[in-house]
Amino acid sequence: MFGADLGVQVAAGGGGGAGFALFAGGFAAVRLDSTEKYTYSTDAVAGGTSLPAARNGMGVAGNSTVGVFAGGLAPTVVATTVKYTYAGDAVTTGGALGTARSALAGAGTSTLGVFVGGQISGGAAQTLAEIYTYAGDSVVSGTSLTTARYSLAAAGNSTVAVFGAGFNSSNAAIATTERYTYSGNTVAAGTSLSTARSNASAAGTASVGIFAAGRDSSAVDLATAEKYTYASNTVAAATSLGTARTFTGAAGDSAVGIFAGGLSSAETAMTATDKYTYTGDVRATGSNLATGRRGAVGVSSTPGGF
Repeated sequence: MFGADLGVQVAAGGGGGAGFALFAGGFAAVRLDSTEKYTYSTDAVAGGTSLPAARNGMGVAGNSTVGVFAGGLAPTVVATTVKYTYAGDAVTTGGALGTARSALAGAGTSTLGVFVGGQISGGAAQTLAEIYTYAGDSVVSGTSLTTARYSLAAAGNSTVAVFGAGFNSSNAAIATTERYTYSGNTVAAGTSLSTARSNASAAGTASVGIFAAGRDSSAVDLATAEKYTYASNTVAAATSLGTARTFTGAAGDSAVGIFAGGLSSAETAMTATDKYTYTGDVRATGSNLATGRRGAVGVSSTPGGF
């Protein structure tokens, strides 16, 4: 999952199994509508079905059947969603958000996704949350975050989502996190990351989330990663990615996370990927995407968090 791009789910063989990470949209020389599927077990990359329109700055959430891409810039700020059904690679229109916004983030359970934060037209950072139920495509209001933020990252399990980092309403990179508990729709402060970072990305398991890359408060691109343990609300240093980058997409299953594309320190849209194996915190170089893209958002057909 990814804190969306404003401008935005290892030739190491083996990995997480038969599922795949789906990376969609983003920006290269132009805004993109294309999608790419990264199979965890073989490191193969193949094209998926394109979105109905090119867009970047989306949030995404999904389960083992569908991924929902929400909001973004197309090129104006939109509230529409796109529902990608993995079986058959079918793309349909989903239920619209109540508020058009870009640079939002999403996380969820097997039945629903929560889309939080972002920017509305004009650039104001948001606290609002909206809950998308996959069966029926209904959208209702959730509990707002405490801190307005955009270009944030998200990871979580079937109980709680951690929304972290991003830019605040003063356009400063922040390190704080907030925990959204699905049962009761409660929001509480989480443990801050060690490094303030915007446009980071995150993937994880049922017990931990890996927040990686992004750009720090001095506008320096980062390769570092941090591990957030949900049960204890602790944050620890994790293994860095191979290359400093921002606007990276991420998605994974219970064994590996794929951090894909992004914007390099040379301001070039990247095709490179990093494959992060959670056991042992091992990073390896993955297979390249076919298209260099910054700000692609990622969702998994076999979610690692539940």
